[in-house]
Parts: sequence; structure tokens; C-alpha cells
Amino acid sequence: MSSFIFIPAAPRHFSGEGVAHPVNLGVPFARLLVPLSGVMAIVGGLSIAFGYKARWGAWVLVAFLLPVTWMMHAYWKRE
Repeated sequence: MSSFIFIPAAPRHFSGEGVAHPVNLGVPFARLLVPLSGVMAIVGGLSIAFGYKARWGAWVLVAFLLPVTWMMHAYWKRE
């Protein structure tokens, strides 16, 4: 059931505010990549939640989490 955290959080990836934050953090191509990451979060989360191709959905979430974690939570870059 941990996949349910991705589903309600994903719509923010399609808002101006949701895109502005990564732009401010210097994420390259944020206007394209943030909505794409929202699609990945929805697809991966629903896949696992419904048990349809859950292994594939888990890999989609891994592919979502690795760059998002690296770019959005780069504490070593902060002053």
C-alpha cells in the first residue's frame, strides 16, 4: 500500500507551483520533466495498487525516484 503516496501527490506535478519549485532549484528541463515525472508517479502507483504488472510499476517508480531524489533533495548543494 505504500504506492498510494505517489497517486495523490502526482497532480501537483502539473501545476505552475509544482513546476516552479524545481526550476528554482536548477533542475534542467523542469517544464518538461516535472509533468513527465507526474505521469510516472501515477502510472507506477496505480500499477502497484491494482496489482497489474506490479513489477513493471515498481521499476517505473524506481526510475521516478532516483532522479527526483538526486535533483530535489540535494542537501549537499544547500548553503
